[in-house]
Amino acid sequence: MELKCGAVILAGGRGSRFGGVNKAELSYLGKSFCGRIREEFDRLGMDCFFSAGAYPPPEESGLKVIPDLPVEGEEGPIGPMGGILSCFEQTRCDLLFFVSCDMPLFHRRMAARLLELWTPGTDALVWRTRSGRLQPLCGLYARSCLPALRECAEQGDYRLMHFLGKISCAQVETSAEQIPDFWFCNVNSKETYGALSGFRPPVLAVSGTKNTGKTTLLERLVVSLTSRGLRVAVVKHDGHDFEADVPGTDSRRMQEAGAYGTVVYSDKRYLAVKEEPGLCAADFLNLFPEADLILLEGQKYSAYPKLELLRRDVSAAPVCPQETVLAYVTDLMDGQGCPVVEGAEVPVFCFDQLERITALVVDFMDSEARRGGLEL
Repeated sequence: MELKCGAVILAGGRGSRFGGVNKAELSYLGKSFCGRIREEFDRLGMDCFFSAGAYPPPEESGLKVIPDLPVEGEEGPIGPMGGILSCFEQTRCDLLFFVSCDMPLFHRRMAARLLELWTPGTDALVWRTRSGRLQPLCGLYARSCLPALRECAEQGDYRLMHFLGKISCAQVETSAEQIPDFWFCNVNSKETYGALSGFRPPVLAVSGTKNTGKTTLLERLVVSLTSRGLRVAVVKHDGHDFEADVPGTDSRRMQEAGAYGTVVYSDKRYLAVKEEPGLCAADFLNLFPEADLILLEGQKYSAYPKLELLRRDVSAAPVCPQETVLAYVTDLMDGQGCPVVEGAEVPVFCFDQLERITALVVDFMDSEARRGGLEL
């Protein structure tokens, strides 16, 4: 029998640290927190509900609102546990994925992966970040947990950790799945909201001399990261000028007519061409504000953090500023067949150790988020 699955955006509390602001209506990159999370669920094709708490539900077209059921002895909402209980009581879903409305960097992968891993007999699956912190408000719950929910409510025990101790709850490690912890950032204070507003995607260069395999490693990294749901943009420098408009296209005709710039777009993508001298990689980083990571090819003498590639038959000695190198990737080996770079004070990987390189890149992304003030 096919199980019915749904997704729930949980209304936040009273937002006392925000002066009573409804966090579901806060915005990031021009969209409300609630709207951003809902878009992720829509891309999974999941029915999306809003569990209303202390505030009126957001004005989202078609969003199904589930009010908290009254609890005997309480004058108002009892918090997240009340939302979980009410949603199971008022829907026919067998599985519900719950996420707090103050998690604006939420990515659909966080729900999709738990749905893939869930097995019958498990009452709940919740994420555990690298710091060891459980994320019960970013987790998958089965209808089988309903008796424990009712019992906790009847006893007036609304602590989620106590509830999780009463059910079969499995944990999924972000480190094992190689997804970033900054996706779980909770905007619980004005300071965190300010840091989020100024947050920019981490930038990492893949560098080295010519013919060390930069493009190949970039391509493999993009495949590895995007398979985990990360949004990756690539900025590549071409040492030779290149022809941006293919002869015979309308944009080429406009260029030949004298236009110094052209834009061709559809409802899904656009391509812009503009004549402008003196360009550098930094000029293009703002094109991808929604990216999780921006990868650069080259930039070996820059201040950008980087992976430096070394090839035995091409360049056996590092050329990048040592203080900018996060790790080396090489085919140079010591007597035991381990990758080695003389004098290296950072990790050294073989070209075929893609999983370990991916893990290092994700750790770098989290460290950049923390450095930017996000609380993970």
